[in-house]
Amino acid sequence: MKTMSKRKKSKTHLLVKGYAFGHALVGQHGFYADFIIFPDHMQPEWWRKQLHVLDVDDLKEVLEYQPKILVVGRGCADCLKLTDDLKNRLQDQGIRLIEDETSSAIPIFNTMIERNQDVVGAFHLGC
Repeated sequence: MKTMSKRKKSKTHLLVKGYAFGHALVGQHGFYADFIIFPDHMQPEWWRKQLHVLDVDDLKEVLEYQPKILVVGRGCADCLKLTDDLKNRLQDQGIRLIEDETSSAIPIFNTMIERNQDVVGAFHLGC
């Protein structure tokens, strides 16, 4: 199994500057696929095993990273559903979960980044 260090020293502090169905602006770059933002890097084109189901295997890197907070944007129509297994794993690891429609989750994530909180954001850009 690939291991990664829990924390890197540099932080990118990427903010999501805009969102509309199927598109987001992060920093200076536009994205047309789901993504995850870590304090020190970004995972663009984030895909899940099932399009509208978020499970433990879909967030392996986040679980290894162990942020204090995970913000999940579930899409503009709230279509992305988190499994009970994932919710239980996050709770077992002491990771606080905040989930909402993507348009509401983004400002929450940005506020936490601006406050230097240990947060990762996973955003579904579609429905």
